[in-house]
Amino acid sequence: AAAGEGGCGAMIELETGCNHITCTCGYEFCYVCGIKWTAGQANCECPVWAEENLMTELERERADRQDRRMMDPRYKTRLCRKFQRHGT
Repeated sequence: AAAGEGGCGAMIELETGCNHITCTCGYEFCYVCGIKWTAGQANCECPVWAEENLMTELERERADRQDRRMMDPRYKTRLCRKFQRHGT
């Protein structure tokens, strides 16, 4: 979406989070319909967020934690010890 009428026209891509967008120029608008927000309040009937965008953010955080854990050499050592104890 482009920052709506009154904004700078910059292209905005919503990856995660709510539909209330604040452009780098300071213009606030609804990502869904482009209508300007006034004093931090929506001027449209669009939903403030989409559940799938919020879940994506949570899933990304979970995956990042898992990646960091798997990169830790101590993680592999613990796995080896666990498998040795259980005979697998």
